Formats: sequence, structure tokens, C-alpha cells
Amino acid sequence: MSWRDPASTRWRKSVVFGYQWHVPRVAVNCYIAGMSAGTSRAKSRCAQCEMPESQCECDKFCCLCQSQLDIRICQDGLMYCEPCRAASDYKTSD
Repeated sequence: MSWRDPASTRWRKSVVFGYQWHVPRVAVNCYIAGMSAGTSRAKSRCAQCEMPESQCECDKFCCLCQSQLDIRICQDGLMYCEPCRAASDYKTSD
């Protein structure tokens, strides 16, 4: 493979610029700024319906032990009971 081979150029660019070597830097910076949620407090969303915990109408049960007592949505979008949250250090949005 020579230095002027297109395949080697692609490999060299991907090593230097990462997996987004074909996207202009200005577009990447604008995309990141536009998608930023700001400094507001994040609300946990249900992984099933993608609604905030206050609006979620899914059946609530712990994904680890299937308990139905004291269920809350955690940062990963799954529902956990209090003992499982304490044992695995999952945090709710409150």
C-alpha cells in the first residue's frame, strides 16, 4: 500500500481525526452546542416510553427482583426498588 493510495489516506485521516474525519469541524461544534441541554437538572426518562417519571404510565416493577414496592426510574432509564438501588448505587433524578 503506497502513501498515495486512497485507502491509506482514509486510514491516516481516521487515525488523526477520529471516526468523524469526514465531518467538517465547524459542523461538529455546532451540533454539540445545539444538542446541549444546558445546565438544567436532568430528569430520568423511562427506557420503554421515553417519558419523564411523572408522566410514565408503564407497569412499574424492579428490573432486577421484579418487586412492585417503592419503584423509581433511575439515570439509566430502568426501574429499580429501594433495596436494589441501594445495593447497586443507582441514583434517581431527585
